[in-house]
Amino acid sequence: MGNDPGRRAGGPSRGRAALGLILLLALFTGPVGCAHLFEVNPAEAPAVYRPGQGGDELVRRHAPVFLIHGAGNQDNLIGSPRARYGGQDWEEVWVDPEQPALYYRVDYFETPRGRYTNLAYRVHFPASPWSLVPFNLGAGRNMGMLVVVTLDGEGRPVLVTNSLTCGCYVVLIPTDYTPRDALPQGWTGVPQKIYGETLPGILKLRELEDPVLVVTVRPGEHRVMDIGAASRG
Repeated sequence: MGNDPGRRAGGPSRGRAALGLILLLALFTGPVGCAHLFEVNPAEAPAVYRPGQGGDELVRRHAPVFLIHGAGNQDNLIGSPRARYGGQDWEEVWVDPEQPALYYRVDYFETPRGRYTNLAYRVHFPASPWSLVPFNLGAGRNMGMLVVVTLDGEGRPVLVTNSLTCGCYVVLIPTDYTPRDALPQGWTGVPQKIYGETLPGILKLRELEDPVLVVTVRPGEHRVMDIGAASRG
């Protein structure tokens, strides 16, 4: 009869397969970004990267300062992409931490609300280690980080976006210049949890004199641990 489990072809094996699939999904989805490969050593001061004095004034004014933890390991340092021919004419690409660089791009766009400017900043790290548990989504060599500052028509920052260059761990943080009716319904501004990291729900810039973004980066995984702002000084 149809209700006899003993007569269903492959009944027990299907159960084992389903259990195996559940365990596999738990392995890959459970710990993703919720546990960290490397914790910050409070006794070790972070490396501080400030933008240089050259280049476009608008780009320089809104460029973030990066605080990089784990500076004793060169894989955690910001560098410049390099390329050369290696043995047997193979191309070798790497990030040189001896030559730190901040890359940028400026884009303009319009919406029914007005004209906006995206200032996209990019940095690169030599390597991020492979790990299965916890799963490191951004593992590999030459990975980078993006910080995009969106300015309104008056040149005020209204949104800060962060992600790794693989497109993972995207963070969007409005500022106190963002119009209230532009925020998602129910947005409260409380801290937001992004795959194990707790980040601000809103950046308060109005009360600061000549504010500068400060981006704190976790060692190893090179994920943003915090995005804040301070008066330039």
